[in-house]
Amino acid sequence: MALTLENWRPAVIQLLERIADNSKIFLNAYPYDDGVWRQSTNEFVAARLSILLHAMPEYRYLKEDVIETSAEFIAAGALGIINKWANDNFTASPRTVLDQITTANRLFNGILDRWKLS
Repeated sequence: MALTLENWRPAVIQLLERIADNSKIFLNAYPYDDGVWRQSTNEFVAARLSILLHAMPEYRYLKEDVIETSAEFIAAGALGIINKWANDNFTASPRTVLDQITTANRLFNGILDRWKLS
Protein backbone atom coordinates (compact mmCIF):
# COMPACT_ATOMS: atom_id res chain seq x y z
CA MET A 1 0.00 0.00 0.00
CA ALA A 2 1.36 3.40 -0.99
CA LEU A 3 1.49 5.88 1.89
CA THR A 4 -0.61 9.01 1.32
CA LEU A 5 -1.91 11.93 3.33
CA GLU A 6 -5.27 10.18 3.38
CA ASN A 7 -4.17 6.75 4.64
CA TRP A 8 -1.16 7.39 6.87
CA ARG A 9 -3.01 7.07 10.20
CA PRO A 10 -4.42 3.57 9.49
CA ALA A 11 -1.04 2.52 8.10
CA VAL A 12 0.75 3.66 11.27
CA ILE A 13 -1.83 1.98 13.51
CA GLN A 14 -1.34 -1.23 11.52
CA LEU A 15 2.44 -0.97 11.99
CA LEU A 16 2.03 -0.40 15.75
CA GLU A 17 -0.37 -3.36 15.95
CA ARG A 18 2.27 -5.55 14.30
CA ILE A 19 4.86 -4.39 16.81
CA ALA A 20 2.47 -5.14 19.69
CA ASP A 21 1.51 -8.53 18.22
CA ASN A 22 5.21 -9.43 18.12
CA SER A 23 6.06 -7.82 21.45
CA LYS A 24 7.89 -10.85 22.83
CA ILE A 25 10.25 -10.91 19.87
CA PHE A 26 10.70 -7.15 20.10
CA LEU A 27 11.37 -7.14 23.84
CA ASN A 28 13.83 -10.03 23.60
CA ALA A 29 15.71 -8.85 20.53
CA TYR A 30 15.77 -5.09 20.96
CA PRO A 31 18.22 -4.85 23.89
CA TYR A 32 20.80 -7.00 22.08
CA ASP A 33 20.81 -5.61 18.56
CA ASP A 34 23.42 -2.85 19.09
CA GLY A 35 21.09 -0.21 17.70
CA VAL A 36 20.36 -2.02 14.43
CA TRP A 37 16.59 -1.97 15.02
CA ARG A 38 16.60 1.69 15.97
CA GLN A 39 18.71 2.69 12.96
CA SER A 40 16.84 0.63 10.39
CA THR A 41 13.45 1.59 11.79
CA ASN A 42 14.42 5.26 11.91
CA GLU A 43 15.44 5.07 8.24
CA PHE A 44 12.19 3.26 7.34
CA VAL A 45 9.99 5.77 9.19
CA ALA A 46 11.96 8.79 7.94
CA ALA A 47 11.63 7.62 4.32
CA ARG A 48 7.84 7.38 4.69
CA LEU A 49 7.63 10.73 6.46
CA SER A 50 9.61 12.25 3.62
CA ILE A 51 6.97 10.98 1.18
CA LEU A 52 4.26 12.65 3.26
CA LEU A 53 6.18 15.92 3.60
CA HIS A 54 6.72 16.02 -0.15
CA ALA A 55 2.98 15.53 -0.66
CA MET A 56 2.05 18.51 1.51
CA PRO A 57 1.62 21.65 -0.62
CA GLU A 58 2.75 23.95 2.20
CA TYR A 59 6.16 22.24 2.29
CA ARG A 60 6.86 21.97 -1.44
CA TYR A 61 9.01 25.10 -1.35
CA LEU A 62 11.48 23.53 1.10
CA LYS A 63 14.85 22.26 -0.04
CA GLU A 64 15.34 18.52 -0.19
CA ASP A 65 17.87 18.45 2.66
CA VAL A 66 15.44 20.33 4.93
CA ILE A 67 12.69 17.80 4.22
CA GLU A 68 15.01 14.84 4.78
CA THR A 69 16.42 16.26 8.03
CA SER A 70 12.91 17.06 9.26
CA ALA A 71 11.72 13.55 8.46
CA GLU A 72 14.67 12.06 10.37
CA PHE A 73 13.99 14.33 13.36
CA ILE A 74 10.28 13.46 13.51
CA ALA A 75 11.05 9.76 13.07
CA ALA A 76 13.52 9.81 15.97
CA GLY A 77 10.90 11.39 18.23
CA ALA A 78 8.24 8.89 17.19
CA LEU A 79 10.62 6.01 17.85
CA GLY A 80 11.36 7.44 21.29
CA ILE A 81 7.65 7.21 22.09
CA ILE A 82 7.47 3.68 20.65
CA ASN A 83 10.46 2.63 22.77
CA LYS A 84 8.77 4.05 25.88
CA TRP A 85 5.67 2.06 24.92
CA ALA A 86 7.82 -1.08 24.69
CA ASN A 87 9.42 -0.35 28.07
CA ASP A 88 5.89 -0.07 29.49
CA ASN A 89 5.21 -3.59 28.12
CA PHE A 90 2.88 -2.31 25.39
CA THR A 91 0.12 -1.49 27.88
CA ALA A 92 -1.28 1.40 25.79
CA SER A 93 -3.22 0.73 22.62
CA PRO A 94 -1.62 1.42 19.23
CA ARG A 95 -4.15 4.24 18.71
CA THR A 96 -3.08 5.83 22.01
CA VAL A 97 0.58 5.61 20.96
CA LEU A 98 -0.22 7.29 17.64
CA ASP A 99 -2.13 10.00 19.52
CA GLN A 100 0.93 10.53 21.75
CA ILE A 101 3.16 10.87 18.70
CA THR A 102 0.87 13.35 16.95
CA THR A 103 0.29 15.35 20.15
CA ALA A 104 4.03 15.61 20.80
CA ASN A 105 4.53 16.80 17.23
CA ARG A 106 1.78 19.43 17.59
CA LEU A 107 3.21 20.65 20.89
CA PHE A 108 6.68 20.92 19.40
CA ASN A 109 5.29 22.80 16.40
CA GLY A 110 3.52 25.16 18.79
CA ILE A 111 6.75 25.86 20.62
CA LEU A 112 8.54 26.58 17.37
CA ASP A 113 5.73 28.84 16.18
CA ARG A 114 6.15 30.98 19.31
CA TRP A 115 9.93 30.94 19.25
CA LYS A 116 11.10 34.03 17.43
CA LEU A 117 14.32 33.44 15.55
CA SER A 118 16.37 36.54 14.84
